[in-house]
Amino acid sequence: RSATNSIKNVYLFCGGAGTGKTTTARIFANELNHGKGTPIEIDSASNNSVDDIRRISQEAMLKSMESEYKVYILDEVHMVTTAGFNAMLKLIEEPPKSTIFILCTTDPNRIPATILSRVQRYDFTKISFEGIVNRLKTIIDRENEEILQNTIKQHTELATTNPAELDKLVQQYLITYDINLLQYIAKLAEGGMRDAISLLDKCLSYSIDLTMTNGIAALGISDYSSLQSLLDSILNKQVKECITIIENVYNSGKDLKQF
Repeated sequence: RSATNSIKNVYLFCGGAGTGKTTTARIFANELNHGKGTPIEIDSASNNSVDDIRRISQEAMLKSMESEYKVYILDEVHMVTTAGFNAMLKLIEEPPKSTIFILCTTDPNRIPATILSRVQRYDFTKISFEGIVNRLKTIIDRENEEILQNTIKQHTELATTNPAELDKLVQQYLITYDINLLQYIAKLAEGGMRDAISLLDKCLSYSIDLTMTNGIAALGISDYSSLQSLLDSILNKQVKECITIIENVYNSGKDLKQF
């Protein structure tokens, strides 16, 4: 609800990838309808023609049978065609009272001014480095708590007869981590929580021992020593060495752009 305690019919959530636009839209829809019904999510990248927008407009006229509001979440809305936006304009100007549209985009500059002037806009900023690191630590802590509880359930007798043996068993399954790896993942994510969690999942698929060595191997990226060697070569103006290092990274199959 806005400062006037009223609900708008069209919202625009803008921000970089993985900053929580679609997730927030789902939470917002859930709050509006007090947990009833499910928002209608539409991928605008594949439903971007004038016919698609007209179909959505026709469906939006029908009231929801499950909840007070029918909520549409249009993801990547900047992918809608010019003709599609023209069709959307009439819908935004005269929206059904019981229908709410939440437009999500990573590129608001591609949305026509006629649309932007008629929506209530919210800009999502990138998540801080510290925020991502702390969230990754929380995820690992919760995973370890679940592992602990499940292990105790599976070995209830051992918990009473030999707690020390149970503790040794639990340690085999718990996730351990090097804070340097979590910080490195946070840097790679560049403010996107979704990307950070995806990178963490890749590392966990490789090993539950989250060391820098295991993380680098899991993510297929170059280690710090290669970067340090390159920087040393640049500082010392060693052109041949620079080219050799870059060539070795390329030939190893690592992500050269990321390096």
